[in-house]
Amino acid sequence: MPVANFAPQMLELFRQASASPVEVPLRDYKQAVRFRFRMYQLRKEMRKEQHPLLPIAEQVQIKLLDNIALCCPVDNQFADALKGAGIEAPDETPTDFEIPEVTSEEDSAMNAALHRVFDDKSET
Repeated sequence: MPVANFAPQMLELFRQASASPVEVPLRDYKQAVRFRFRMYQLRKEMRKEQHPLLPIAEQVQIKLLDNIALCCPVDNQFADALKGAGIEAPDETPTDFEIPEVTSEEDSAMNAALHRVFDDKSET
């Protein structure tokens, strides 16, 4: 599934969570598991497409705390220890990016591909 098929808010979540922790409250643990899986699917598709925001997405881990998805920088767990050791670093996370728009031609091509896949399967 192309990156364009995912909610743009999911890309934005990767951007924000790469800089500081973000809690996403969900209905229950089952929905939290599905949400984390969907976010991982998005990152997988970003790798396939060599998406420009992939370096940002790679900086985020998603932990489940009951019905909360905690999205945070991968090394966030070490931040306090590093600060305590006097180690500071400038924030180099890019914050300005554009979420690509899907053109009508791309949308039509995706729909046509889906129809081919599902129409072919219905005949077997």
